[in-house]
Amino acid sequence: MLNKTTIKKYFSNASLNVSENITFNNSQNYYVYIIANNNTKKIKLFINQKKSTDCKVTINCLATNNGIVDIVLVNNGNQNCKISQEINGLIINDGKIFSFPILAIKSNTVVAQHSINVGGVDKEQIFYLTSKGISPQESTNLIVEKLFEKIESNEYKTFIK
Repeated sequence: MLNKTTIKKYFSNASLNVSENITFNNSQNYYVYIIANNNTKKIKLFINQKKSTDCKVTINCLATNNGIVDIVLVNNGNQNCKISQEINGLIINDGKIFSFPILAIKSNTVVAQHSINVGGVDKEQIFYLTSKGISPQESTNLIVEKLFEKIESNEYKTFIK
């Protein structure tokens, strides 16, 4: 059972180069949100799990206006761990996303999975939303909002204009 949720945000108008070592002593959800708007965000996360913990790491990122997101995610799983890595990226206006998920499994009792979903705004989603009377720009905004839905405030909006 995942009993803790942590949210980490990398929003700024400056480029960032971050490397973090994180140890999970308890089971938890770990959400990371990244926006690269005409800058570069290099994020390296090294996650060490204690025995018999569940960990779900979700990274949602937006690269827009030539912004670049470069992600390295390493999970070290010990005995009886459950590991889930999910990276979701949205590219708008010539952004770029590079992603390297790594599962470093130390035991045959680890259950692990990872997925990466990176792409531009889906034209079929835009078509559907515009057929309901929503403008193309507002449709794109709704898709971006869905990417950042776990963040309670709208602070991310100031970094994507």
